[in-house]
Amino acid sequence: MDATGDQGDIPTGAGITAAHAATVAPRQRTDAATPPEAFADALQTRSYEVGRGGTIRLGMALRYLEGLATRASAALGFSHVWYAEHQVAWVVREMSLALGDLPTIGDDLALATWVSDFKRVQAFREYVVAREVSQRLVARARARWAYVDAATGRPTAIHDALTGRMGALGYAMRPHPWRFAEAAQALQRGGAAQAALAPTSELALVARGYEADVHQHINNCVYGDWLDEGLHQALANGQIAALGVAPDDALRPRYYHIEYIRSLRPGAHVNVRTYALGRRSRSLVIWQEIVADDQERGMSAPTVALRAYSEHLVAPH
Repeated sequence: MDATGDQGDIPTGAGITAAHAATVAPRQRTDAATPPEAFADALQTRSYEVGRGGTIRLGMALRYLEGLATRASAALGFSHVWYAEHQVAWVVREMSLALGDLPTIGDDLALATWVSDFKRVQAFREYVVAREVSQRLVARARARWAYVDAATGRPTAIHDALTGRMGALGYAMRPHPWRFAEAAQALQRGGAAQAALAPTSELALVARGYEADVHQHINNCVYGDWLDEGLHQALANGQIAALGVAPDDALRPRYYHIEYIRSLRPGAHVNVRTYALGRRSRSLVIWQEIVADDQERGMSAPTVALRAYSEHLVAPH
């Protein structure tokens, strides 16, 4: 996990003007090139995919990527039917996602995905999403997927047919340095180090049945919705005001690293903990955890199901 950081970062309330925020363009990436063998697709952003802010949000970006990977696999002969017949599945373990010029209703997008590397029981899949005409980057992502037995959820060796047809094409996304890395690593370790840092905000919810997928677990994209909801509750309640972020400011996501630790089922009681790690002149750095009860597994104490580090551009109202 890429947890290196700029040790010069300190929490600050310094802000940027609204005019400046409106003109800040996503930085161009040098790792957005795609191999010739990559699977290519296209889509148009639909009205129901766009949030109140006028663009897609984290959960929808993750859905774009999941759908793209599913279509890429099917194009090689490995559809959902093939996986069901072989009683195996792919389960995401980590996702690194850099976000740029997020689309709104009617925007045409060009998408590409490929596998950059294989291990015995896991694969690393790369993604690029760009605007079709201007080629401005919408998202660059890299996911670590585990290959598991569909019945037990335990890792199993990847079928030779899969590795042979998909191939490992390289072109991996470069690591992203974390800001406020010391605080993020303390939260990542948990235990006494985490106990010294109180959450900025907590959001309680119950996992709903309609949020589960065919594997009977909460779909990984839904966690993106929960993270987004938890962060915007903290913003709306003024709980990030100490860092100079007002309730009516807009937060534009720029980077997420999500670690999926364990799956959840409908009915799980969930707490989304949000920690505001600090503020740079242009960005807010956030750590979040999704904690759930483990009564169905016979555990008495809640455990962490997901951890996420993120950076957001602050656009004052």
